[in-house]
Amino acid sequence: MLLPNAQCAPPCWWEIIPGQTTVETATTFFTVRGLPWSGYRVTTPLRTLLDVAASPLSQEHLDKAVVQALERGMVRRAALETAPCAPTARQRLAQALASAPRVTEL
Repeated sequence: MLLPNAQCAPPCWWEIIPGQTTVETATTFFTVRGLPWSGYRVTTPLRTLLDVAASPLSQEHLDKAVVQALERGMVRRAALETAPCAPTARQRLAQALASAPRVTEL
């Protein structure tokens, strides 16, 4: 068994430092010690919309998701307009943005 916080002062735990240790480092730390570990994959609203735009999901669903994200302030129109993505995703995003009402951003 591992000794807790051997060379690591709180908030560090078993060499894992919140806000600094990457998921890959933590996974390696546990894996080499034979301990089961499955890290959490985290995304952002922008990344999710880009993934949806590149997927076969219907345009109607993408349109609704874009409108909701803009209205809720989860993503900025400029970020959707300039984020790097495939040409087909860019076209689908442009179509979704064209149908989305302009939201005043603070």
